[in-house]
Amino acid sequence: MKVCIFRASDGACDYYRTLIPMHTALAKKEIQLRELWISNLLVSMTTEKKKFVDAMSSDIYFLQRVNSSLLIEKLRSFIKEANLNSKLVMDYDDDIFHVSPLSNHYVDYGTEEIKILNNGQIVHEWKDGENINIEQNIKRIEEIKKSISMVDMITTTNDHLARILGEYNPNVKVLPNCVDFSSWNNLDIRRKDPNEIRICWQGGHSHWEDLHLIRNSLIEIARRYENVKILMVGYMPHSMEKDFKPGQFEFHPWVETSAHPYHMASLDADIAIIPVKDSIFNRSKSIIKWVEFSALEVQKTRPI
Repeated sequence: MKVCIFRASDGACDYYRTLIPMHTALAKKEIQLRELWISNLLVSMTTEKKKFVDAMSSDIYFLQRVNSSLLIEKLRSFIKEANLNSKLVMDYDDDIFHVSPLSNHYVDYGTEEIKILNNGQIVHEWKDGENINIEQNIKRIEEIKKSISMVDMITTTNDHLARILGEYNPNVKVLPNCVDFSSWNNLDIRRKDPNEIRICWQGGHSHWEDLHLIRNSLIEIARRYENVKILMVGYMPHSMEKDFKPGQFEFHPWVETSAHPYHMASLDADIAIIPVKDSIFNRSKSIIKWVEFSALEVQKTRPI
């Protein structure tokens, strides 16, 4: 079976949903890897058409969040012209139809102006024409819905998101996120202070609401127990470092996705915290952080 993969990014989603399965299949010698670079596609399609057709002729075309009805139409035309019986499969792992206004991704998917109460005054958090383009976002959402409806199958991470995506394509399959345990190993780390307790949280900008659930609790824990150190990975509000005494706080920015397992192991966490606000968007999230911390055998991993 030949599978042609269209990757959307080099982020964590693509890493777990595309690269890890691909590398696993390669290691088991179940597939052969051939790459087509985007910069050469137009050249290949014209001057080296036979080579292009040979490389592109596949049984399955896997689209990792590729939201382009035009691309899907061109793939359909190519399949027909090449006399293939190929299928188009698209993967989605987020509910982009219900992004919170408190998420930085609202700029791309928000479809309403948002006003908030600030110091007794009603102000715009998101104002059309200033920090958001509502017409453009509506068109983007409609293009995503159209693209989802045009493929033969959708794959996603859990049943809740499957039901949402199923409104636009009835053929949805749930493929949970997994990790390669050979990449997630404990490191033999010798601490300067053997009594130190290291509490770790990781997340991006879109998890601001989740982090807010526990911020005051982390401050209180660090105040009560001087041997506690708070580890923040990925994102944090600029003011958060001031919440803790010197020596009780570490911030670690994101690293290259392939280095993430080693980076997390090097933090030597004792307790992992995964706060999740109950929202429509979060109900569609996978449990990948729980899987990662569990793979590292962190002593206590508690969704809150």
